[in-house]
Amino acid sequence: DVEALRVAGLEFCSKEGFQRSEADVTIQRVAVGLSAPMKRAFGDFGAAPIVARVLLAELGASPAEDLYFALDYDGDYASSRKVGLIAGASSIAEGLLPKLKDVDPALSAGAALDAVSHIWLQTVFAEDEMPGDLICEAMILERNTRLENRFVDLTPELV
Repeated sequence: DVEALRVAGLEFCSKEGFQRSEADVTIQRVAVGLSAPMKRAFGDFGAAPIVARVLLAELGASPAEDLYFALDYDGDYASSRKVGLIAGASSIAEGLLPKLKDVDPALSAGAALDAVSHIWLQTVFAEDEMPGDLICEAMILERNTRLENRFVDLTPELV
């Protein structure tokens, strides 16, 4: 499912860029373009739905201009600024998003990972039921790089 979505996204971007212009290929257009086939697959009882949650990101000139779209398996999507996230349940994402927006973007990678992990654990679990084997996955977007991939996984090894 993930590979099918990746290929569909690339094909959509290529087609939009060719038919319109490169500047017209925005993250919002990609989210809407991927949403339609996901909704069709979800609503078609004769076909298997696409079981995936997708986080799309568009880097702006500054962090305030960054835009994120969280696309759900049923084709619904939500946008946010500054921070984007997907979670196992929409209620978890709704609880986490406002708290994550308060994390200082100037933090070091280690401090950012600690802050995100703490917020995640405090939002999802009560103090007495925090499991020790779950892992919070997080990444930061690197604005000033020449690499094709602009994200860096925040892992304990990195920090």
